[in-house]
Amino acid sequence: MCKRAVAIGKLIEAKVSQGYRRKNIFLGGHSAGAWTSLLIKRHDPGKFNGVIAVAPAFNGQRSERFCIAKDCKGEIDAGKRAWLRAENNAHLGSGAPRLDALVFAFHCDRFGWPNEYPFAANASVSQITYPDFGRGVRPPGSCDPKFAISGFFDGIAGEVCKKIERDARNRSSNSPSCSRKRIAYCPAGWTGTCELDQHTKVHHSQAFQDWINDPANGNEFVRIFITKRRAAWANVNYQPRKTAPCDFLPLPAQCQRSK
Repeated sequence: MCKRAVAIGKLIEAKVSQGYRRKNIFLGGHSAGAWTSLLIKRHDPGKFNGVIAVAPAFNGQRSERFCIAKDCKGEIDAGKRAWLRAENNAHLGSGAPRLDALVFAFHCDRFGWPNEYPFAANASVSQITYPDFGRGVRPPGSCDPKFAISGFFDGIAGEVCKKIERDARNRSSNSPSCSRKRIAYCPAGWTGTCELDQHTKVHHSQAFQDWINDPANGNEFVRIFITKRRAAWANVNYQPRKTAPCDFLPLPAQCQRSK
């Protein structure tokens, strides 16, 4: 993620050198790509205008792979994923400066629910939840009892749900390849919704695309967001940051930073 943030930053500067105006540059991304876009904006707000993020997630707290996290030396470190998540969430949380983002969130997203995004309360973030049920959805305290088992969640042993999703490689749950994921804390009554894979497939559906581009109901979210951001853009004497987007992470000495 840190390497991708550096690479995208260089690409933006290449476009600017070709004559593109920063007020007309927007980053769009999904999942870790969306999170990376928000990270770049957090680090250097004047670098480009805004972010269009779809299901932004990094080390999402509701999904854990069938593996044991390792540190930079290859040694087992069960808490590393939780630590990275906490640092990232704090960086993009309530204390973050303007993120100037349009975020599309999805109920029962296996990586993180709409009300769990750390930037949801940021005044510069417009968060749209699909589908809009007109009611809040809060995470339950535990799994639906009929799905509850003991296993790895958030890098440490704990209660997870036994609903399992296979990936294309179809490897066993005992494989160290991290190839299968559990849907953690899926509440009773929402199992069917969780099974629809809200994280990767719903935003590709024709129904969602029609919903966000329908002028009849005022849902032209992307067009409206870009229009407002371009009108609000003001950036005089922009000076690029000399630090890297992930410099906020207090990484151990043996972990080399991306340059």
